[in-house]
Amino acid sequence: MSLVPSESVNIGNDKVGHFIAYMILMFNAGLIFFKNKKKFLLSILFCITYGFLIEILQQFVPGRFMSLEDFIANTIGVIMGILLTYLLFRPIIQLLKSMRII
Repeated sequence: MSLVPSESVNIGNDKVGHFIAYMILMFNAGLIFFKNKKKFLLSILFCITYGFLIEILQQFVPGRFMSLEDFIANTIGVIMGILLTYLLFRPIIQLLKSMRII
């Protein structure tokens, strides 16, 4: 949705949405790549770079604009996703094993 043209610019605080979206993106990537340190670090770099590139590309989409504040919200979401990965990786793996999913 970030690169879909917008007829009207939404004025308001969409930073929470940016934060949540990138937290979920990083948490999912973290769960997938947590055991491989190199891939985990690359997933962090990817999520931050993705947030940055989306903000730059919005400059070229009608009704959208680039926002440093959105990029900061994206990055803080990535950081929270990293923290959630560190806190919840083992309990989630144990739960999945106890349910015989993995």
